[in-house]
Amino acid sequence: KEKLKINQMQSSYLLTYFAIFFALTQAKFISKLTTRVAEYKIRAISFVVLAICVFLWTSIATNINNLLIILLPFSIASGLLHTLINSAISKMTQQNQMGSILGLSASFGSLTRILAPIISTILADFFGFTSIGLFCAILAILAFIICLKSN
Repeated sequence: KEKLKINQMQSSYLLTYFAIFFALTQAKFISKLTTRVAEYKIRAISFVVLAICVFLWTSIATNINNLLIILLPFSIASGLLHTLINSAISKMTQQNQMGSILGLSASFGSLTRILAPIISTILADFFGFTSIGLFCAILAILAFIICLKSN
């Protein structure tokens, strides 16, 4: 909020903007896309899009207009990944273990929401705000490589 000089109301609007495209991606876009493109390719491309968007977000987003442009592909890629990762987990899990494995997946998501602010603060304090985007981009590229190797 401080870097972009936005207030709480504008921050709420940005989160709503993200959530709308995230939800639309999951509700409408993903089923059409997965009938035309293999899921592992969509996952891999989505990780690359996330890497680029997070790096741009922390390095060049200096106003709300920049952030809105960056958040559009970010929210679509996030929506795709959320669904496709759970889909991949479901396909690799035995039927009798499905509930516990998907529960672990949801718990891991909660854990990342706890650890991300802590890690981000440490990175920003020691290496500057842009290091957050660089770190996230590196993680997303590693996930991209794992996606390619898994198929």
